[in-house]
Amino acid sequence: MKKVVLWCVFGVVCAGIVGCARDVTLNKEPVLFEVEKGESLNRIASRLAQNRIIRDSVRFKVRAKIRGYDKKLQAGTYQIMPGESLDDLIQKMVSGRVYARRVTILEGWSIYDIAKYLVKENLITQEADFYEACRRVDLVADLGVKGIKNLEGFLFPDTYSVSLDMTVYDIVKMMVNQFKHIVTPKMREALCSRGLSLLEAVTLASIVEKETSVEYEKPLVAGVLYNRLRIRMKLQTDPTLIYIRQMEGTWDGNIRKRDFTNESPYNTYKYYGLPPGPIANPGKSALLAVAYPAQTDYLYFVSKNDGTHYFSSTLQEHAEAVRRYQMRK
Repeated sequence: MKKVVLWCVFGVVCAGIVGCARDVTLNKEPVLFEVEKGESLNRIASRLAQNRIIRDSVRFKVRAKIRGYDKKLQAGTYQIMPGESLDDLIQKMVSGRVYARRVTILEGWSIYDIAKYLVKENLITQEADFYEACRRVDLVADLGVKGIKNLEGFLFPDTYSVSLDMTVYDIVKMMVNQFKHIVTPKMREALCSRGLSLLEAVTLASIVEKETSVEYEKPLVAGVLYNRLRIRMKLQTDPTLIYIRQMEGTWDGNIRKRDFTNESPYNTYKYYGLPPGPIANPGKSALLAVAYPAQTDYLYFVSKNDGTHYFSSTLQEHAEAVRRYQMRK
């Protein structure tokens, strides 16, 4: 009997909560609220109350649970309007009508990788729009970059909150501004302290980024590339061949014999020195590796097929390493 009474009381309370017309948000201005991936209903309701967006967490939780939405609130950044009803707010979070979406641009992504990702995330309509925005080299005019043809290398890899009303130009500008924030004047000075221009230093960092994802190896790779440049030895890096194919729109995941004789100035197997521009967007660790490379006599490195590389100083030692790691049966 007691259980019946309790359920009746609960039903009356729920009906009162659901039917209360005063259950609206308290904010006087539009506010942004982010729901984290995997965040529970209890946590979401608690944070809404703590931020004085709703009166209390209980009403929000009960409304969501009664409608079966307690596990259906989607991650994202939502714009909550003044006086918005709790029902509308819950429905907005269930349907995923976000005001902004968090996107992560990975270290080593080229403008071609980024464009494809943004299209996939429905943040831009077509890749060509992103390429066009990346031609706005005026965005880095204050850095004194000379000879730049697009913003490759200057779109800093990071996690961004991209609102749905942002244009593709806004997105590109946000990434460039983050580059300027991370690459301070002191860091720019360090990048150029070895006789490279800023564009050349970022180009070198982009190759370092593509050659290894192992943090402690990046200064070593930078040291190898500096040594090759110093003795006028071809850089001979595979990532530049891949980038040529990306520019051509023909990259399919495989480097072919004909790629090594491609006439593109980005082909570091055919031409001496650095390519004419970055081949990707390097992260901070790759930039620091170029600013502070390892002092070494290494001239070669080869993949050990476990994510790391074997470094050597002589061609004979390198040939032995290639046989050991790349010619296993």
